[in-house]
Amino acid sequence: MKLVQLKNKTEKRISIMQVGLRLNPGQIGRVHPSTVSHPAVAPYVGKGLEVISEKTAETKVEPIAPAVPIDPPEVPEVPEVPETPETPEIPAEVKEDDVSTDGESLRDAFVEAPGITDDNVDSVMSVFTTFEELAAASKGDLTELGVAKSYAKKLLDYAARQ
Repeated sequence: MKLVQLKNKTEKRISIMQVGLRLNPGQIGRVHPSTVSHPAVAPYVGKGLEVISEKTAETKVEPIAPAVPIDPPEVPEVPEVPETPETPEIPAEVKEDDVSTDGESLRDAFVEAPGITDDNVDSVMSVFTTFEELAAASKGDLTELGVAKSYAKKLLDYAARQ
């Protein structure tokens, strides 16, 4: 956007408040081109305000860099490895005491319990390593570990059923 210069050619100050234009006698001000065509300014143009046209110097033409073909980066070849799905070894005999969480980790099972969250699961697991130990805990012990007081009884009932 190129601004237009307006010059006050009168002996009085021109003040056009609708567009915020104030020019003292002989003063030149730069304004937006739409300001010149504004209904409040247009009557003054030619009768006290003069639009000064600027002759702009021709801009220098900057040289453009020659086009150089760009080679794509070399990607090293990766040898193909045959895909062999690894199957975990399943023990032939699983004792009922070893699996109390039906295939999920003990941490996940503790987080599913009422009152135990991701924030307090580590402190609960550091004291109680099984649901049996958790069922034997007191409500005071659980609240000290970060379990909400309203969930302590629900957690003890849940641990007893596990």
